[in-house]
Amino acid sequence: MKKQKKQAQFKYIADIESYLIKQYGVINNEWRLTIDLLKDNIELYNRCKESIDRNGIYDVESGRKNPLIATLKDLQATIIKQIQHLGLTPYAASKINPHTEDNEEDYINELVKWLNMVYVGSKRRLAKDLIPIITKELKEDMYYVEPFVGGANLITNIDHKKKIGGDSNEYLIELLKYVQAGNTLPSYISRDEYYAVKMNKENYPKWYVGFVGFCCSYSGLFFHNYVRNGIKKKSGKIEDYQAEQINNLAKQNLNDINFICSSYEQLDIPLNSIVYCDPPYKNTITYNDAFNHDEFWQWVRDMTINGYAIYVSEYEAPKDFKCIWERKHTKNIGQVRQNTTEKLFIYESIK
Repeated sequence: MKKQKKQAQFKYIADIESYLIKQYGVINNEWRLTIDLLKDNIELYNRCKESIDRNGIYDVESGRKNPLIATLKDLQATIIKQIQHLGLTPYAASKINPHTEDNEEDYINELVKWLNMVYVGSKRRLAKDLIPIITKELKEDMYYVEPFVGGANLITNIDHKKKIGGDSNEYLIELLKYVQAGNTLPSYISRDEYYAVKMNKENYPKWYVGFVGFCCSYSGLFFHNYVRNGIKKKSGKIEDYQAEQINNLAKQNLNDINFICSSYEQLDIPLNSIVYCDPPYKNTITYNDAFNHDEFWQWVRDMTINGYAIYVSEYEAPKDFKCIWERKHTKNIGQVRQNTTEKLFIYESIK
């Protein structure tokens, strides 16, 4: 088993080196250092996982959790960061190995399955649980506001006439406005067009940059590498990823939403509003790695004191915040199963 893991590790590193040479013709010194660190961290991850498998998650005598669980999580995040530094995002299946013809998921996807990292994503699956809680005090003359509207998957399910959707990505906001106006979206974007837009955003309408960047990228992450249709998974199922993302956006009911390009702290939120925040989660791969979580939580405190009802989705929050809803689900970390809990928080001063 150890020999197989070692061979898989060497194959993965060799594939990265091959890809970089194919794309850029050379592996520069900075990339070489990152690859060396990546080798070390994958090796540490394997050893850490083997120890957990051998000794268990909890110590039999003390009942304490194995301290290597925390180390395993840190290594996961570090490995993914290093992959991103090389331009190899977890969703880059069609770019990473463009010379293959079998259309199957490549080694990047396999690594992500192995690590089973948590990524930000749609709140559509939680809407039925969150909406009754968030809108309980929402009255006809009040505003419902989302400062991190993203793909608008939750706000479109709020039955209310006064809604504000904010986001700091100007291309996303222009795309949502374009769809809201009843315009028709392109049915397909080629790889060449995708990278032409990515490298020359200033030459295209902002809505179109948003469309290409979000709808034609893996998992809808802004320009996180091209995704196409007709991708054959190992199960044999054919996935039309690009078409699915385009159709999901086109069928959104964006009526009654005032879309505004703004950071959360600069967004003009009417007094007496109900505000739902779905910010980048801490310690996960996010849309914006530079997000300052401490500043965000202080903003929530200040807004709450000033009379706003603020609800925040996260896994964890500072001690002065109260969890008012949670849902547990199980994920795998390597071969270890752990419970993860999606939570909804309010600042303690809300009665």
